[in-house]
This record gives sequence, structure tokens and C-alpha cells, in this order.
Amino acid sequence: MNKTQYSQLKRFFNKHGKKLGSWSETTVYYQAKQGDLRLRRTGNSSFFIYKQGHIHQAQREEIELPFAKKDFGKMENILIRMGHPVKMRWLRHRIVYSWQGSKVFLDNTVGNGLMIELEKICPNSAKGKVYKQIKKQLEKLLIQFKIKPTSKSELNKRFDYYKRNWQKLLKK
Repeated sequence: MNKTQYSQLKRFFNKHGKKLGSWSETTVYYQAKQGDLRLRRTGNSSFFIYKQGHIHQAQREEIELPFAKKDFGKMENILIRMGHPVKMRWLRHRIVYSWQGSKVFLDNTVGNGLMIELEKICPNSAKGKVYKQIKKQLEKLLIQFKIKPTSKSELNKRFDYYKRNWQKLLKK
């Protein structure tokens, strides 16, 4: 999406949703045999995160454990000493809304651009139904704001590029 569409979405959600917060965050991805192993630091807190499956997969099981922001460096050191080197760092500004029963994330990611993501936490027994609901919500938004959806292959291509070039992209 472009900057104009991003601004239009912010105005829309400010009017029709409930703003839950806005912050800058750092996410550090670590090498792992399976899934994604991450540390995330936001304005007020830090999280240890494991996501099963592959990035850009529509539905993923996630385990998130909060910890004190002051311990972020210690957690980084522990993961590296356990044999999980840093794969990349991800810097973004995130705005979070509640809208029609879903969480909406508007992200501005350094070196990767502007994105929208919808999320709804649910039990495994409801994930098919919930996925259809969220997909429908997102499709309506994309049509309303004339945003061209990005294919999974394009997302993966961009993500692979970012992984290879993140250090240069963050210096710009």
C-alpha cells in the first residue's frame, strides 16, 4: 500500500475502531530448526515469542511470554549462547485497533514498507470459521481503499530480500 492509503486507513480506524495503542518496536529473529523464534521490545514491555509454521502462513500457533523490558539484552545473550544466532532485526512503528471483533495492525516497517494485518485469537476448533471471517473483513478493506493484495509469493520474495539485506536497510 502507499502512504495515501495508509493515511486513509488510519483515519478510517480512528473513526470506526477503537485505538488500543501506538508504539515503536524492535523484533529480533533468531535461527531455529522449526518455526520462528523471536524477541520483541515495545514501548513498555518485552516478549519471548515462538510461532509454529512458516512466515506468511495464514494461521499459526503462537506462544508469547512477556518479560521485563530491562532484561531484553540478557534474553538476547541467552538465545545466542544457546546456539540461536540472530537471523535479522525488524524495526517498525505499529498502531493497533480493535474493529468488528478483530485486532487490526497498521505497520510502518523500516526497509519493508507499509502493511495491514488482521488478527483474531481463537481455539483450534474455530480457526477455519474465524479465518474466513477475517479474510472477508480484509478483502472488503482492500477493495474499499483500492489496495492491491500482495501474493504470498511476493511477500516471501520481499521477506527473503529483507533477510539478506536487513543490516543495510536499517542503516538508511
